[in-house]
Formats: sequence, C-alpha cells, structure tokens
Amino acid sequence: MIHIYIPFVNRPDLLKKAVDSVPVIGGWRDWQLNYLQVEVINNSGKPLPDDINARESNPPVPLTFAQSQNWMLRVSEDFLEPFYIFMHSDAEAGEGTVQKLIELAWSLTNEGRKWGVIMTNYDALAAFNTAAFREVGGWDVHLPWYFADNSMYRKLRLAGYELIESNLPVKHEPSQTIKSDPFLNHINGITFPIYAEYYRQCWGGSPGNETFTVPFNGVFA
Repeated sequence: MIHIYIPFVNRPDLLKKAVDSVPVIGGWRDWQLNYLQVEVINNSGKPLPDDINARESNPPVPLTFAQSQNWMLRVSEDFLEPFYIFMHSDAEAGEGTVQKLIELAWSLTNEGRKWGVIMTNYDALAAFNTAAFREVGGWDVHLPWYFADNSMYRKLRLAGYELIESNLPVKHEPSQTIKSDPFLNHINGITFPIYAEYYRQCWGGSPGNETFTVPFNGVFA
C-alpha cells in the first residue's frame, strides 16, 4: 500500500478539488503496487462532506501541520511503505501527475538513489522517503505551521538526501487554511515572528542563510 495523505482544516471546496485530482479512487492501480489509499487527516473537528471520496482519519485532537506530518510518517512506518505522498488540501494535481510522481519515486527507490523528497510545485504534492524522514527524526513540533518544512528539508540535505524537483504540474492556492479563518489568520500574525526567530536560533540564520549544521549548534545535544 502507498498512502496519499491530505491534512485538512477548512475549505472543503478546495479539498474536493484536491481529492478529485488524484485518479486513484475507484480502482486505479499501479503496476508495482497492490493499491493506493487517499487518506484525509481531518483536523477540522467536523465530519467530512459526503462528496469527499477518500478515507477519513480523525485524530483524537486536531493536529498542527508538523503533528500531521509525524502522523503520516508513523502510519507509513507501520505499513512498511518505502515512501508516501503528501498533498496540500488547497492543491490540485495536473493530469497524470500523481502516477508519474509515484513511478519516479519507485524508480529512484529501486536504483538505490539516496533521495528524501520529490517535489512538484514545491511540496504542494510531494513524495516523501519514509526511511529518510525516520533517520532525521521527524518534524519539529515546536514549529507547528510555518518554517517546519524549512527545518525538515535542511535536516534531509545535511544527512545527504536529495531534494528533487520533478516539475510535474500541480496548481496551488497557498495558505488557504490560515487565510480562510480569521482566528487562525490573527494567531498567525502574532506567532509568525516568534517561529521565525526560533528557526534563526535553531539553525543560525533564516531560511537560505543558515550557519549551523546541527540544531542550536549542538548546545542542547
């Protein structure tokens, strides 16, 4: 089994577009897989609309972005999946993109390439190497939303894993989860500078200007 995970908080209209753009519901099968499973991690606290044609997982409490990522990693480890697919709920895969992404992930895995992430439109839709993410210790839950991706991808690069841009077509309406909720948007306005400073302290600089090769320069190791 290979999972395609879509964490969800709000905007079910965009979630439906995301799910409908993944041509695996209804029996699409890959030649190297038993089957694929689209799974929505429902962090909304409400049931999904009936027209969302995907498996629904309901955590005991709503998860942050980083917690949702660690949930995906743990489930993929339990299923012994060599890789899994992450998709933003405000993304929409182009025709054939999902199949080509999975085929590329299998190809790189089978040739023994040390890859960590295969991106499309950044990570709006991406393949994650389970073993790589396990090796670097998962996602930093002190960065619940923004900067969690920067931290994870830096850890992967430092561990020698490739981050590959596939250039496969994916539409994306960024940050719709936060922009669509006045409360979340307000909280993000307050906390964004805090997490930006945490990242700078953790890696010795802002994204693209890091100087440390271990978090906090090893002070808390």
